[in-house]
Amino acid sequence: MNKLSNLIFVRREGLEQKWWHRLAQVLIWGSTIVIAVFTFLLFFVGNSFVHYSYSAYNFQPNFATAKGKIESCTFEKGGDPEVFNSTKTARVLYNPNSPTNGFNPIQFGATPVFTNDGDFYSPEIICGDVNFQAYDSNENNYPSIKEFLYSYAQYNENSQEHELLFNSSGQDEMLIPVDLNIVMNGGIDRGDFSNIQTKRVTHFLLRKFIVSILEFVGIILGWFILWESIIYRTIIYIIYGKSK
Repeated sequence: MNKLSNLIFVRREGLEQKWWHRLAQVLIWGSTIVIAVFTFLLFFVGNSFVHYSYSAYNFQPNFATAKGKIESCTFEKGGDPEVFNSTKTARVLYNPNSPTNGFNPIQFGATPVFTNDGDFYSPEIICGDVNFQAYDSNENNYPSIKEFLYSYAQYNENSQEHELLFNSSGQDEMLIPVDLNIVMNGGIDRGDFSNIQTKRVTHFLLRKFIVSILEFVGIILGWFILWESIIYRTIIYIIYGKSK
């Protein structure tokens, strides 16, 4: 233990009596404390070691046996009601891969939906892995909405969502994103999603936590050894020469 201590700390006879030695120790230990606080904030404050996953919705048959804590979902219609156009307009859910490339789709079995202009606004959805805020135009969010809608329609065959999302052959019509907003807002208006729940499973990220602790300790020790055992030892060697 003494050998390890001598490797880390600089020890010379009479060195403790030097004012500049005491100043150097204050600076080394003080900077180490500052680095420790900064590193702690960097690694542990705002860095979650808990991960949540969602196992099932309550409209799925495995909900009762699925693991996790039950949570209620939130669905709010998108858009500002004050700017909604009160005039009903015919919107059409269509297949962009149809022979007409999406034009004149009604003759190919697409479903016309009468809706307000405001229904084009993105709804706000917080339900399991689906977390989509209103007015967010990031199209990367649409697949999660589509996944939820198709899952809901699959297990609710008598719902209007099932009628809109699946044609007679059981194949989806490849809805464009704005059509998903119409379907979602329509379901919210009808109260289709008012009682939907999901199960949240909590996972503690032990490996990430251990790695963070090791990195935290390593940075602090590395900083202290750099200044105390290498730089300051070199300065003492320059001043006093090789110790006897």
